[in-house]
Amino acid sequence: MDILDEKELEKLKRERKKAEKKDNLKEVAQICNCIGELLVKYGRFHEAKEEHEKELAISEALEDTIGSAVACRKIGECYCGMDQYDKALQFQQRHLELSRSCGNLLEEQRALATIGRTYLFQCDSARGKQNIVKASKQAEEAFCKSLTACENLKQEVKNVEYMEMKARLYLNLGLVFDGRGDTRQCAEYMKKAITISEQHHLYSDLYRCQYSLATMYQRNNNFSQALRFLESALKSALKLKDKYLESDVYVQKALVCIQVGDIPTSKHSLKKAHKLGSPTPEETERIVKYFKAVGKIEEATTSLEGLPPDGNASKIKIYEQLGDGAAEIGNFKQALEFYHKMLDCSIDEQSPGKDLIPIYISLAQTYADNKQYGKAVEYYNKEKECRVEDYGQICRTWLNIAECQELDGKSYDDVSMCYMKAFECARKANHYKLQVHVLKSLVEVQKYYKQKTHLKQTERKLDNIKTKYDVGSDEELSEEERDSQRSDDVDNLSISELSESEDNLSISELSESEESEEEGSKVKTGSRRATKAKATVSVISSGIFN
Repeated sequence: MDILDEKELEKLKRERKKAEKKDNLKEVAQICNCIGELLVKYGRFHEAKEEHEKELAISEALEDTIGSAVACRKIGECYCGMDQYDKALQFQQRHLELSRSCGNLLEEQRALATIGRTYLFQCDSARGKQNIVKASKQAEEAFCKSLTACENLKQEVKNVEYMEMKARLYLNLGLVFDGRGDTRQCAEYMKKAITISEQHHLYSDLYRCQYSLATMYQRNNNFSQALRFLESALKSALKLKDKYLESDVYVQKALVCIQVGDIPTSKHSLKKAHKLGSPTPEETERIVKYFKAVGKIEEATTSLEGLPPDGNASKIKIYEQLGDGAAEIGNFKQALEFYHKMLDCSIDEQSPGKDLIPIYISLAQTYADNKQYGKAVEYYNKEKECRVEDYGQICRTWLNIAECQELDGKSYDDVSMCYMKAFECARKANHYKLQVHVLKSLVEVQKYYKQKTHLKQTERKLDNIKTKYDVGSDEELSEEERDSQRSDDVDNLSISELSESEDNLSISELSESEESEEEGSKVKTGSRRATKAKATVSVISSGIFN
């Protein structure tokens, strides 16, 4: 946390203690609100949520409806920051209801904008095309309703406030269409927002619009326009005297420059970003990571230029370094190109199957990072084909395939079958901890898909194996254990037993016996595993505001 904000935080805490001693609950609630907002600025969402929960409790005790509504909005924003969107929407809907109950059109407009914001975040994390499309439509609907409320407020608020609301809503609608890949509509809305922000000197909103438009152009390979709007965003950040916003621009500029092959400018931009600093240690680590990746790309590019045209054997390692560097900065499209060149060189060199395994894994993981889950599964299957009776590793590959199927919104039958195959491989490997790992993963899947009968079966099998081989509940399976820790008892549970219950119910019979459980569960809406970190600066996190 910035030293000035640290001092401000301590000051607010002292003021709250004084207000508490005076039993001035209204002031205590207001200070809790300020503390929460300050903590959110630095990504400390859990602490901020606790502050806003105190604010809500006091507001309810004072029968302060608007105070309660605002606190609900803030709690929802904290849950959104923690990626708990269902909980966020619960509080944001309550914010909307409370605002309407007392006829406060301003808070109603904010509530609708906040709900739209949360749905837009869901678009980025939803599993399966159907859920993404649904969240996108809900976001657009909420923003349009908020825009209508904004027009109704035109005569009730100052003109600059009205224009600020309108600019932000246009930006948010632009982001909705950006997510859909509709660059024309996206640019149209964002340029409307830029025009309003420029005319009314709304430099904070202007920055967000310029930065968001730049990243949209970058993703669509229009690098000249991306750099143009990043330069404009930098000017806005300088007017705002916000060094963190300046740092963000330099990081994004570095990513664009590396894509066009301007390595010196990319490194220079990252040095500037590092010097300006970041609001969180994670952001600082990200800048350092990018700088190392750019250095790796620079070194590999220099090596590649010095090779003869027929030097395939040497090119393999260099293409791997280039692919790894591109993947680390989030340029997955370019990373895939390098990995495919690596694969082509290996095939030309007639490399044995075992040498192709790491290439297939890199391709599969990068396709998954790029949300091309079908292609990821394709290369995981190629990897699997290269492994001959290496059942422990084949099990891991089935787990990776299962994860891709989940992220792609496949049905429970498709996903569970991958786990059954993984368990079969773990059993063939006589690898009891790996068996436990697979079953624990399957349990989580069945919870999300609401498969109660199968869940009970799997939990029973899991308990049996843990008891039989004395595997602790919290025991983690390390990479070394996956390779070396094996059971010597051949009397393991068979794969067929996992699909059997006392009444011999099999997974294939699910549609006949558990229709009520399966309803609405064909497409998965969340993942129990943490999603892979994104290397690019999130447009949504920098561009959506109420």
